[in-house]
Amino acid sequence: MKKLFLLSMATLLLAACSDEGITPQTSVVGNWELVEVRSSWTNEVTPSSALPYSNSYELKADGTFVKFNTHFGHDLTGTYEEEIAEFEENPDLMKIIILTFDRVTLEETLETDEAGNLITWNSDPHYFHIYSHDEKENLLFQSNGTITNSGRGIMDGPMYVYHRK
Repeated sequence: MKKLFLLSMATLLLAACSDEGITPQTSVVGNWELVEVRSSWTNEVTPSSALPYSNSYELKADGTFVKFNTHFGHDLTGTYEEEIAEFEENPDLMKIIILTFDRVTLEETLETDEAGNLITWNSDPHYFHIYSHDEKENLLFQSNGTITNSGRGIMDGPMYVYHRK
């Protein structure tokens, strides 16, 4: 009887280890590092190793984040929300991660223009403090485990691609 029980348990354990039914990791919590920049105009891919800077996000379980870019040399912080993506046009899109930057940190870190507006980018290519508008960024979490940031418009500028560290 004991052998039959052990054989049953071993069978259940092996069945539980089957590859069938495995779903992609859906948690966005973790450290994300820029791996490449894709041109929306030419489809050219520039690996992060060819860039003069690195860029990363740390998404924390408590709903806060830290963004760091070595060109600027400082952290930008804030909170994030996740929305389940339901786009028939892009079935690989799992979540939209909406980052809201902390206004106090932005005011302490960024310069302002003559009208007092925060300058969230500069004229250098690919150097954005915030790659979007309204002091927010939308990151797209794909089923292949990457996060992308297309900024202000998917057809206008580069797409930044991040992998979990």
